Amino acid sequence: MKKLVLIVMAVSVPMMFFLSVHQVYRYQQLEREITQLQAKQTELFEINKRKIANIAILSSPKRIAELARNSLDLKQQQPDSKVLRIVLGTKEKPDG
Repeated sequence: MKKLVLIVMAVSVPMMFFLSVHQVYRYQQLEREITQLQAKQTELFEINKRKIANIAILSSPKRIAELARNSLDLKQQQPDSKVLRIVLGTKEKPDG
């Protein structure tokens, strides 16, 4: 009986040491992964901010009006001029 207790204690001490080292290793591994994920999140956040700023710049009414005048050769309609508008509707299906 005494011999069994000594064997169990002799095996449990290295086992506890191994488990402790393994736990520290896993903790450091998870810590590195968290740091990498935080860096990736920051990078994606900055990319998103730049895209939102670009959308705001590209969709500004001043820029769109300039493109219409210069690139598309469109002219702004004068309020006193007559404009013909054509509205296309959906075709009605015949009954039957």
